[in-house]
Amino acid sequence: MRKKGIICLLIAAVCWGAGYIAQSFGLKHIQPFAMTCGRYIVATLILLPLALRSVPLSGEGKSIWKRCAYTGFLCGLPMAVSMILQSMGLAETTAGKGAFISSLYIVFTPVLGVLLRKKVRAQIWVAVAIALVGSYFLCVTGDFTLARGDILIFLCAISFAVQNHVIEGVGDNGYPLVHSLFTEMTVCVTSLVLMIIAGDIPTTTQLAGAILPILFAGVVAGSVADTCALMGQTLVGAQLASVLMGLESVFGAIFGVLFLKETLTIREVFGCILIFIGVLVAQYEKKETV
Repeated sequence: MRKKGIICLLIAAVCWGAGYIAQSFGLKHIQPFAMTCGRYIVATLILLPLALRSVPLSGEGKSIWKRCAYTGFLCGLPMAVSMILQSMGLAETTAGKGAFISSLYIVFTPVLGVLLRKKVRAQIWVAVAIALVGSYFLCVTGDFTLARGDILIFLCAISFAVQNHVIEGVGDNGYPLVHSLFTEMTVCVTSLVLMIIAGDIPTTTQLAGAILPILFAGVVAGSVADTCALMGQTLVGAQLASVLMGLESVFGAIFGVLFLKETLTIREVFGCILIFIGVLVAQYEKKETV
């Protein structure tokens, strides 16, 4: 089961890395609330028929849907806060700096675990330190100064850490598609309400320019990645999950090279290697001798 959880989290990291690029493209055309709302409308519509097929609404399925609605809402609230803050921050800061600050949830997750009186293995702290240094080398190439957008993403990283522990606490009830549907729906409704309040409803022209990034982010970085992450976090726990999901920035850099014709410096390659080492340290288990 642990191996399955690791695979799920790796898939999520790959999808999020690709979605990071799509989100940056989308934000050139529409406002953060609209981008978040759009991608989660798509994610919700994708998951709805899959959830209905996995668990029918009739009979015993009613209680399952009711339970997943509650747990999905609990997990969806911190996710909504995280995604909205991330979108707002990315609109005002560089992608590299945003990626690094977002990755601070790698640190905040075990710190929050300590505050919640959870046991955090020394191995995880070592992995977190290695991955954090690697993320700095990968993402931050200029002078590191904090502006409003950076602070928003900093708060986003804290919210991601909270979300990790909420997911670890409530699980997915054994029905990840239904649970994930309500999680995505919570983000969708929250961002929709904020979009309307802020008056950030996109025009037809703006929406046309952002439609492909919205679709990609909604399907790949939304329904697929979020469901895989939910399953993975339930199986391996918040601390290990946070380190594995930190590979998001590495895959984002790789996709930048493949699709945006970007180049990686020696410094950035070194950062990628450090993050991979951190992940290996975090998931390593010493085999017991008989």
